[in-house]
Amino acid sequence: MDGKSIKKVSVALALSLVMIAGLAASYFRLFEPYELGALDLRFVLRPKPAVTDKIIIIEIGEDSINKLGRFPFDRSYYVAIIKALSDFGARSVIFDFLFSEAADSDPDFESVLKKSKITYMPFAFNIDQKDKSQIITAKGYMARELPEFTPYLKGSGHINMLPDIDGKFRRIPPYIIYDGTYYPYMPFLAACDFKGIDRRTIDIKPGQNSARRAIKYDHKLFREMGPGIQTLLICRYTSVIFR
Repeated sequence: MDGKSIKKVSVALALSLVMIAGLAASYFRLFEPYELGALDLRFVLRPKPAVTDKIIIIEIGEDSINKLGRFPFDRSYYVAIIKALSDFGARSVIFDFLFSEAADSDPDFESVLKKSKITYMPFAFNIDQKDKSQIITAKGYMARELPEFTPYLKGSGHINMLPDIDGKFRRIPPYIIYDGTYYPYMPFLAACDFKGIDRRTIDIKPGQNSARRAIKYDHKLFREMGPGIQTLLICRYTSVIFR
């Protein structure tokens, strides 16, 4: 074999090794932590979104816990927050924690839910980790609201988040399939209701824009908006109920 042939074989072999190494790195997700770190940096460097006055975070901070006691609070304080926000003219009250266990003050809580009909409550699914389809599938409920609350809710949806390889939560499935039915992510449901969008008019087409609504369901997941809480108004829990 002459020198030119040896050189060609060497180049071909080197290219093959590079391709094999690249495929192996991709298969074993070796570069994914670096990609996720770059994603976090892009969220930090992006232009800051405008602050909206349409959504207000009612924050349960250390001051509220010091005043009201250990969290979760007695349901009477949730009765108070729904009454207060209803009096202020809120169109929706969206809880981001579960009401899956009974409490002594449930009759009063049920009564305020029935009277106001502005409340959203979440539930959580057990995700089928073996299912690799584009739309996440659930094996059953992990926890959901008490059945006596359900008839008086404005809506309910899942609050599942999916961890990345580094253990951080950046991904949210906008829909999860359970028993043949599509269940929306609760804030997505509330946003549709706020915008007056009938969810029955949304075509769920993974990787495509909806034919009737321009909602892109990109690779089964919505990315979180990074430090988006900085673009929302925040009030202390106690300042609302003790107004």
